[in-house]
Amino acid sequence: MKRFLISALILVLLGFMAGCAGAPPTSEPPPFDTIKQQYLARAAQSEGKGDLVEARKFIKLALTVEPGDASAQASLARIETILADDAQRHYEAGMQLRENGNYIPARREFLTALRLKPDFTDAYKMLTDKTHVVTKKFIMHTVKPGESISKLAQQYYGDYKKYPVIAAFNGISDATDIRVGQEIRIPVNESLKPVESEEETSPPVQETYELQEPSDDEFFAFVENGNQTPSEALKERETQEQDQVKGYRDYAMELFQQQRYDEAASELDKVLQAAPDDLEVREHAYKAHYESAMRLFKEKDYLAARDGFKQSLIYKNDCQTCHSYIKQCEGLFKELHYRNGM
Repeated sequence: MKRFLISALILVLLGFMAGCAGAPPTSEPPPFDTIKQQYLARAAQSEGKGDLVEARKFIKLALTVEPGDASAQASLARIETILADDAQRHYEAGMQLRENGNYIPARREFLTALRLKPDFTDAYKMLTDKTHVVTKKFIMHTVKPGESISKLAQQYYGDYKKYPVIAAFNGISDATDIRVGQEIRIPVNESLKPVESEEETSPPVQETYELQEPSDDEFFAFVENGNQTPSEALKERETQEQDQVKGYRDYAMELFQQQRYDEAASELDKVLQAAPDDLEVREHAYKAHYESAMRLFKEKDYLAARDGFKQSLIYKNDCQTCHSYIKQCEGLFKELHYRNGM
């Protein structure tokens, strides 16, 4: 009886093994298709949470794996259309705030518009110093009860819409924030001459040796209409390029402070292309790429994390932690897809 049971058990085991050997291998998607699907899944997850900027990023990553994916291309076009519309709304809100003299809230709106649409040129222009005051002359005015900067613009220039000139010249971020007794300088040059008033004589024009650098569009006329020599024009262009870099730098630093490391890393890279010797920006670029890579590592996106750590090494080549994580990423990626293949 005992021999019979043993023989039967052996036959059962042999039959089971034969069945396993004859079964077709499980069909697994190739590794790159798996990676693409992971990116698309994360894009859908981000869109579900309402984070379309993050969704756009993951769809673009999926398209780097398979550029011809028509469905992903359509999703990207749809999301970019929504983001462009949102960016336009924030831009218009910023322009309205700016016209009302609320410069700091306006700046936030322009920054948001740029985050939604990084190539939004008009929003970028509103964040950068585009020209400089070309006058050292001004009228000193002491604010009286009931006066505002727009009223001063009407009084001195005959046009209340020129109030941003006065605000910028005095470094006032909020044109509504002035007080009685405050001394305000009214800039004067060939393009901005005080109008004659029948009621009162304008105060005498004074001079200052402190060259102001406001960022208002009103000053474009001063430079564009001036009789500049070629060397002056070249210097002006170089100054404008420096101001553009400063605008990108400020934008990148704000993104970093908001812990938007992916976006900050991209903007900091742009700044370093123009200003490679900016040590503070290099340090922030290293940290931004590192933090972004750490997030990807925790999410088990090992290849993207590896590339992030490699980018960190460009800015800090003695980062031993980066070297360690790069090895871990490569090992874990192979292990993960080996298991999937099994």
